[in-house]
Amino acid sequence: MANLDKVWIIGEQILPPENQIPSIDGMLLMVSLSVDDFESRIEPDERLSLLTEDQFASEIQDKYQDRIETMRVGLPTPSFQLFEEQLLALRSELRLVHDFSIAEEMTWSGGIATEAKVIRKITEAMVRIFACNDNAAVQNCLQKIVDDIAKTRSVKLFVDPSYASLAEMKIQDLAIPIQFEEKLYAHLYVRLRKSIKNKEVVINELSEFLLGLSDVIALTLERNRVLQDAVRSRDLWQASFDAIEDPVVIIDSELIVLQANRSYLELVGRTLENVLNHESLFFNIEEISSYMKSTRSEWELNFSNRNYRVFLDRLHKQDNEDHFVVRMQDFTREKQLRETMMAKEQRSNLGVLISSVAHDINNPIGGILAFCQLLEKDYGAKTAVGQDIRTIREEASRCQNLIQTMLTLVRESKSESEIYSVSECITSVMNLLRPALKRSKFDIEWKDETRILYDLPNLWGYKEKTLQAIFQSLQELVSRLGESFVSLPRRERKITVDTEVRQALYLRFHCPFVPNISDLDQSVSHYLSSILLEEQGGSLQIFRQQNFITYEFCFMLTN
Repeated sequence: MANLDKVWIIGEQILPPENQIPSIDGMLLMVSLSVDDFESRIEPDERLSLLTEDQFASEIQDKYQDRIETMRVGLPTPSFQLFEEQLLALRSELRLVHDFSIAEEMTWSGGIATEAKVIRKITEAMVRIFACNDNAAVQNCLQKIVDDIAKTRSVKLFVDPSYASLAEMKIQDLAIPIQFEEKLYAHLYVRLRKSIKNKEVVINELSEFLLGLSDVIALTLERNRVLQDAVRSRDLWQASFDAIEDPVVIIDSELIVLQANRSYLELVGRTLENVLNHESLFFNIEEISSYMKSTRSEWELNFSNRNYRVFLDRLHKQDNEDHFVVRMQDFTREKQLRETMMAKEQRSNLGVLISSVAHDINNPIGGILAFCQLLEKDYGAKTAVGQDIRTIREEASRCQNLIQTMLTLVRESKSESEIYSVSECITSVMNLLRPALKRSKFDIEWKDETRILYDLPNLWGYKEKTLQAIFQSLQELVSRLGESFVSLPRRERKITVDTEVRQALYLRFHCPFVPNISDLDQSVSHYLSSILLEEQGGSLQIFRQQNFITYEFCFMLTN
C-alpha cells in the first residue's frame, strides 16, 4: 500500500454507471459521496489528490489549498471509459508533481552522474531536439536520448490533441506531460525493458532528465507546427497563384523576380528556381521606369509572336522597397479577330470601288476588242499592222481577265459548292502578282510548270475562297520577300513551286528564309487564308527547314 498514490473521488454525479470503479495501477481510489464524509476520513496533514464534482471544488480548494497536490473537476455522468481516462490523466499529473519533488531533493552527486556531466547531457539533448524539423524526428531523437540512459522498449510522443489509448497508457512505465508556460503541448510515454534492475530509481532519474528537456521539446513542437502552417499557407497561396491563367510575376524596382506563377514559367520556358532572384526577361529599366511611377499602369507588349496587354500594380511598401505585380493578358486572338473584321470591311469597300471602276473600264475594253476584230479582217493577220492589232487585242483581253479576277477576289463567295480548276486559280493569282514579282527581281521556278498551271486535279468547293486564300498568302509573302531579297545573291532570288497528290493535293512554295518573314504565321493574311481553306476541309501551314521556308496549301480532292 505504501507505493500506491491515494486519490479521493468526491461526489456521486461524477461516478460511472452503476458506480463501477476501475482498477488503476499505482493508485488507491477512495470514494466519498459528500464533503463531510471526505473530511471525516482523511488523515491529519495528508497530501491530497482529488477528482471532485464541480459543486464541491471551490469549498475544498479554500479549505485544503496548502495540502492539495493535484485536483481535477470530474465530468458529470461519465461513461466507464471516460471515467478511466480522467483517472489516468490525474495519475500523470500526480507523477509529474512527484517528479518535481524528487528533482528538488536529489543531489547531483548521486543520480545519473556528476553535475557537469548531467548538464552536458541535457545541453547536447536540447541541441539534438531543437534540430528536429518534424514531430516524428523529435520522437526518434528522444528514443535515442533515453536509450543512452536506460534501455527502453519504446518512447512515444503524442502531440496534443492526439492521445494514447487506454490499453497503451496502462503498459507505460513513465508518462510526462510536455508543457511550457502552463500550456500542454504533448504527452511523452516511456516503456522500459523488463530486465532493468532498480526500475523505480531509473524512472526517477529519467523523469528528472526529461523534465529538464520539457521546455525545449515544447518549443520545438510549437516551432514545427508554425513552420508546417507556414508551408501549408505557402502551398495554398502558390496553388491559388498558379490557378491564374494569365502570366503573373512579382518584381521589385530593379526588375528582379520575387515570385512567378505557372503560366509565366511556361511562357518563358524556365523553372521557378531559374527565374527567382533574376531579372525579368520582358522589361528593362528604361522602358518600365515611367510606368512604375504610377499606382497602376497598362501598356501593350509583343513577345514570342504573341500580343499581350501588360498591367502593372504597385504593392504596399515592404522594407522600404517598392514591389510590383505584373499581369500579362494575351489578346492575340482578339487582335486577329479585330483585324479580320477590319480586313473584311476594307475588302467590302474595295469591292464596291472595283465593281464601279470595272464597269467603266470594261465598256471601253469591249469596244477595243470589237474594233480589233474588224481591223484584223481589213488588214489580215499576217501583215505587220495585223500583228500589231493582234498584240493590242491580247493585251486588252489580259486587262479584261485581270479585272474579272479582281472582281472574284472581292466578291462574296457563292452559297453553293462547285467543281473548279485549282490550276486556273494559280494562273490567275500569278497574273495578278506578275508586276510585284518583276519589281522584286526574283524568279518563279516551276517543278513541272505545265502540270501545275494547266493539269492539276479539279476540286470541289468554293473557287472564290480558294482564289482569295492563295492570293492573300502569296501577296504577303512576295511583299515581305521584296523588302529583303536585295540582300540575297541574284541566284538565290527565287521561289520554287511543286505539287504532290496523295489523299489530298499539296501545293508548296519554297523560298530562302529571311528575318522579315519570321512572323508570317502570325499575320492577318495567313489567319484569313487559313480560315478560308479550313471551311473547305483544307489547311495552310508554314514550315521552316534550315535556311528555307515552305508555304504548304492542302486541298481536299473530290471522290
